[in-house]
Amino acid sequence: MIVVGALANEFTLAVAFSDDGSLDRSSIVIIRWLEVIFVVSGTVALLMRDRLTQTVTNLIAFRLQHPITHAPIDGRVLVLSLVIPWTINLLVVENVYHLERFWWLWPLQVIFLVNSIS
Repeated sequence: MIVVGALANEFTLAVAFSDDGSLDRSSIVIIRWLEVIFVVSGTVALLMRDRLTQTVTNLIAFRLQHPITHAPIDGRVLVLSLVIPWTINLLVVENVYHLERFWWLWPLQVIFLVNSIS
């Protein structure tokens, strides 16, 4: 993270993501804040690596001793969690001529319909 913070500055990002090699002032400010965040968090992770390693090891050991058991899903909860957002989305659209805005919902609907059959 320290290396990313040091190398991902406004000069390298301007060359990579800008047509003319320059960035707006607001973009430079955001990039500098992200540099600081990366360098500080990388330094903290480096200084506390033993504690972080121990915490992750403890979490993995706890999960291995106490596996997560899933209760069977109630069908009504599944239907409500899908029907309510679909209804809200259909109420928000202006008219039936703008339903193409919901093209991204079709894969979700197909998954729901296939799972409800079996």
